[in-house]
Amino acid sequence: MKPSRPDARIAGRWTAFTDGYRTWIVGPQGLQQRLNTERFAWERDKPATSAPDSAPCSVTPQVVTSVSTRRDPDGSLVWQGSLRNPCGGVASFVVDVTARRSGDGLPFADAPTILVQDLAPGSTRSISTRIPGAGSATWVNWEVARSDGAAWACFGPGGTGCATSDPLVGSAIRLLLGSEEGTWLLKVASEHGVRAVRRQTPFQALGSYQHATKTVALDQQLDSYSSWVRAAVLAHELQHAADDAAGLWPTTSAQCYRAEERAFRREASVWVGLWHGHLPPNADAVHAELNAIALAVYRNPVGFAAALVPVYGSECAE
Repeated sequence: MKPSRPDARIAGRWTAFTDGYRTWIVGPQGLQQRLNTERFAWERDKPATSAPDSAPCSVTPQVVTSVSTRRDPDGSLVWQGSLRNPCGGVASFVVDVTARRSGDGLPFADAPTILVQDLAPGSTRSISTRIPGAGSATWVNWEVARSDGAAWACFGPGGTGCATSDPLVGSAIRLLLGSEEGTWLLKVASEHGVRAVRRQTPFQALGSYQHATKTVALDQQLDSYSSWVRAAVLAHELQHAADDAAGLWPTTSAQCYRAEERAFRREASVWVGLWHGHLPPNADAVHAELNAIALAVYRNPVGFAAALVPVYGSECAE
């Protein structure tokens, strides 16, 4: 996905999300995409009481400068850089750094998301991160976006159906919006009135979906991972929300197993898509789990479904 800037606005009934070039907007047709230079016909008829658009602030990769890289004996790459606030006011940012392959430039290892808060206008702050398993990288790339604003990562009708002010959840949303599959999941969630939050989930699960409150949650243990990891977990839980919206909320053990199978297949599809079919190193337990699920889904789909029975025996018990 190209570097993006989450700059959302609420104008009357509509909520928009822009990366500085494209805009995703929730209107009468649901979630739609257009260029920033374009307008849908129904946008030209905004209520007179609509609030004016805020002054734009261009956040490009150039606001980050690479200072140094160091290869450690454990096979990781330590990257250091600096971030400059190009905006006219105090701003906060999220930065995701990935190691790239020399041949095709595709990402092959990811680093924990860097969160920079309350940076004064025009000022610079040092940032650094460690990329496990990236010692052989020839270069790194980064994506940077603003993470502040009242509704910057909101994808619900009018800002109420599925909103989050959490930058780490929002960074995962931005990645999903970069694919047709992810956009569909978010569109369905928006229409179903789902909320996305970050909090501690039961049983130390990476994520959860609560049917009663229509709430998707990412566990706080994912704070120390990249947006790629959170996006895959978010896709899993959004699939449960999509099932709920379609009237497929499980009421029997068999339905429960099928629901989990669909969610894991969705998670695997998003994870593989983010890495362009080349999975990252098993740098930790979470990466190893996401990779193992993806491999199981694609190499042994029948066996994968059967393997869910003992894992979800208590949860899916009638």
